[in-house]
Amino acid sequence: MNIFSSIYRRKIFVISTVLCALLVVSAFASAAFIAMETEHDCEGEECHVCEYIELCEAILQQVGTALPVVTISLVFSVSSIFLHLPDVDVFCLKTPVSQKIRLNN
Repeated sequence: MNIFSSIYRRKIFVISTVLCALLVVSAFASAAFIAMETEHDCEGEECHVCEYIELCEAILQQVGTALPVVTISLVFSVSSIFLHLPDVDVFCLKTPVSQKIRLNN
């Protein structure tokens, strides 16, 4: 059962890391697009660049409003790691004494 839970945890970790990286990349790309296209030649009401700028502003606004949720989830994740740290065998140093191996000379 412990092997499956560690595989499950690794999958969740990889998926969450990829999603976090995509969120950061989309936020930086949106900010870079807005910065590069601020001085564009507007074509009127149906300007495609202005539509993309509005979309990028919406992405940045949603990322900004998600900051408290991300902070709270990060605090809970880190605290749960430290609370369950003694239960995990990966972080324990395995010595002959801890494994109760008798060394005969």
